[in-house]
Amino acid sequence: MGSKLRVSIFPEPVSKVKFAFIFVIFTLSSFSVTGYLIANLAVADLSVGILCIPFTVLYFEFTYWPFGYALCKIIPTTQAISVMASIGTLAAISLGKYCIVT
Repeated sequence: MGSKLRVSIFPEPVSKVKFAFIFVIFTLSSFSVTGYLIANLAVADLSVGILCIPFTVLYFEFTYWPFGYALCKIIPTTQAISVMASIGTLAAISLGKYCIVT
């Protein structure tokens, strides 16, 4: 059996505005290395979107940190880890594709 990737989009009406929630369902039967890297990239990019963007925007809007001392220490660390995971995964995918071509 080959690896399968199924993406489903479910629009949900919320106060007359439609949001699309994308659910990515990975079937873990015989994934290739590239499949695992793409799954890792999806998780890393999702964590960048959840951890980096909202907190950075609010920090620049308020011009101070409104989330307390604990999150002041935790959020920047998790932001750096998320960004490095995303960049590292992209580099690994690129290197793998380069080795296949050459």
